[in-house]
Amino acid sequence: MTAPATVAGTMGWSRRVVLALVRDDIERVLLVAQARERGRTVSWGLAGGVVQDGEDDTVACRRALRQVAGLDLVPRRLLVDHELPLGHPQAAPLLVRVVDCGVIPRLARPRCRWVLPGTVGLYAGPATAWRIRAAFTALQSGRVQHLTGPARRPPRRPPPPRRRR
Repeated sequence: MTAPATVAGTMGWSRRVVLALVRDDIERVLLVAQARERGRTVSWGLAGGVVQDGEDDTVACRRALRQVAGLDLVPRRLLVDHELPLGHPQAAPLLVRVVDCGVIPRLARPRCRWVLPGTVGLYAGPATAWRIRAAFTALQSGRVQHLTGPARRPPRRPPPPRRRR
C-alpha cells in the first residue's frame, strides 16, 4: 500500500478499520460471512478488521485476511477513506479504509462468497455496497474516494402496477 496508517489524516480517530477489496478475473468481489443466525449466514462484507494499537493498515489488512479468509495478500493501494464522525451509530469516531488487494483466481473458501459488484446489495448492508461502488470508481479513476457519514439507503422502488383483468 502506498501510505501507512501513520500518515496525516488518520490521527484523531478512536477506531480505524481496514477492509480488503479482493477480486477475481471477471471482477467479482470476495465477501466473507459477517453474521450468522440459526446456522445460516445472514450478512456478508469485505474481509478486514480493526487496526490494533501500533499496527499500520498493511499489517492489519494482512492479519485480517489470513484470519477470516485464509489468504496472504499484500495490499497494493488505498481506494476509499470512509469517515464516520462522532454521532454515527457506532458512537465513537471511526475511519474505515478500503484497500486494493488485487486479483486472484476464484477459489472456493469456507465462509466466503464471490459476487458481482452490482449484486453486493443483495448480500451486504448499504455501507458495504457504497464502499465497494466507491472502490471500483477509485480503481477506474486512479484517485482515492472520500466518503463521509452513514450510507443512505437507496429509495425503495414501488411495486409494479397490477394489471386489471
